[in-house]
Amino acid sequence: MKNEDKTKEKLIDELKVIRRRITESKESETRCIQAEKELRETRDYLENLLNYANAPIIVWNPELRITRFNRAFERLTGKSADEVLGSQIDILFPEDRLKEAMAHIRLTMTGERWETVEIPILRKDRTVRTVLWNSATIYAADGAAVVAAIAQGQDITERKHVEEERSKLILKLQDALAEVHKLSGLLPICANCKKIRDDKGYWHQVEEYIRSHSEVEFSHSLCPDCAEELYKELSENDSNDK
Repeated sequence: MKNEDKTKEKLIDELKVIRRRITESKESETRCIQAEKELRETRDYLENLLNYANAPIIVWNPELRITRFNRAFERLTGKSADEVLGSQIDILFPEDRLKEAMAHIRLTMTGERWETVEIPILRKDRTVRTVLWNSATIYAADGAAVVAAIAQGQDITERKHVEEERSKLILKLQDALAEVHKLSGLLPICANCKKIRDDKGYWHQVEEYIRSHSEVEFSHSLCPDCAEELYKELSENDSNDK
């Protein structure tokens, strides 16, 4: 009887262990399902955030091949994601800036981040847009191996055009001001013949001096007083001839 009792107790203990393990397994399965659900929701959220962001976003791997290319980047380049995914990233840069752009790209694979880097983008129609970039490096689980880089851009083409036009306008104003300064101050002028003396001591006709120090051009005519005096002299000369 004692042996039978021990056997029953042993079976009961084993059943308890099995029941506990089944419960733990179900709880673990429930946690896994919940974790998968949360992971899927997070992935979908990030996917939508990347795809529908207003800013151009791109991802490339250590082989410098494009792995992500959002819709804003499609609008920026005029190219679809299907056209560029898997391609070398150098297809996005104009030939005359390719070396400089690729130098920045390669640095991201060493862990360097961009804060504000200006890199031009070549569109499908061969026009070029000026874009200001920032980036981040993505590491593997070990925290050491680089698996990708992600960059976000801002199209500043119109702003650059405005800045260039403003710079040109400033230069024009500076040139105009310099011309004004040329004719400022005291001018030594002859009290009799009205010639002007330059800085080197040479004397010039008024028209010649002003023309050489500004953009002024002269046209000649007679004022009423001079015309009256001149024609009076001509009239007197004609009378004397007769």
